[in-house]
Amino acid sequence: MDVAVHHGKTFLSTADESQILERVGFALGRVEKRIQNARGPTFAALVAANIGLVLTNRSWSRTIPAMMKEPNKALWWVIDGTALFLALVIYLPVLRAPFHFAPLHTLDVVMCLFAGAVSVLWFEALKIIRRISRPTPASATAGDALVKGAGR
Repeated sequence: MDVAVHHGKTFLSTADESQILERVGFALGRVEKRIQNARGPTFAALVAANIGLVLTNRSWSRTIPAMMKEPNKALWWVIDGTALFLALVIYLPVLRAPFHFAPLHTLDVVMCLFAGAVSVLWFEALKIIRRISRPTPASATAGDALVKGAGR
């Protein structure tokens, strides 16, 4: 590395500057690759969490498994459509490119679903705790709770 000192200031040669810039560019490229690898799973986890929120907010007193017994075609259209479009955006290169996603591996998908589920488990636990401490009618739904709350 050629270093020149002129009036107390240090200067590098052009060759040395280009080597430094090349190394910085390489490092930034590696960082960008890591960011790209993190974008897809982050997006998928957010989508899974939002589906979890849709499921948990169907009732403020009954749990997700209890509410899954209630028929709701629109719910399944929303869940299936969301899963389909998520898969297309993650795995179809032409749709993946604008988002700068990397394709997800099986373990990534499992971790995203797990993260989405964990993000709503606290509310499911709250429903169970509230039911144990203060029994409510089995037919109470989110809409019922809002109507009851409006009279206060």
